[in-house]
Amino acid sequence: MSKDGYLIKDLTVNNAALKRLVKVYIWQRRTNSQVWDDYFRNLPDLQSAIRRAALALGPDNKVHPHQQLIKKTVRQQVADCLVKKEATLRICKDFEEIMAIVTRCGKHGFGKLAIYDTAQRIGERLGISPERVYLHRGTKTGAKNLGLDTSRGYLLKDELPEPLQELEPDEIESFLCIFKDKFTLN
Repeated sequence: MSKDGYLIKDLTVNNAALKRLVKVYIWQRRTNSQVWDDYFRNLPDLQSAIRRAALALGPDNKVHPHQQLIKKTVRQQVADCLVKKEATLRICKDFEEIMAIVTRCGKHGFGKLAIYDTAQRIGERLGISPERVYLHRGTKTGAKNLGLDTSRGYLLKDELPEPLQELEPDEIESFLCIFKDKFTLN
């Protein structure tokens, strides 16, 4: 991979162009993401946040598009399991601990993206954010298309092209997934 060369829609993109794409992401996506984050951060209690996170219910009381294909009964089972783990979740020190608990409560049909999204929403309520960029199907494809090593299942910010380092890990996760088909190695 060249140090700063990427291909977006058949056009070579250097770090300056990738930086512009990051600005487009911020302009188009950050506000919607912040609405969800603020919603979970401000729920009246942790139990409400846990239940709504697993059910993928947002401020409009609708299921998040990422989880619309997951059966309601599966989301409910995960929610019930996580509510029982409230005391353990309350004392989590980092995002990895939250992810581990959500993973243990996961059921067939509640995949990696649902686990990540649920952990991220619970983390918002607890004031804990991811420090790594977790790789699920779409994010992993985006990272591979940028020539990044995806073998660990996560990336650190300093391993990413410089323009992406302007974003937070949860934003990078979203960016890589959204734009996964827009860039490939030059």
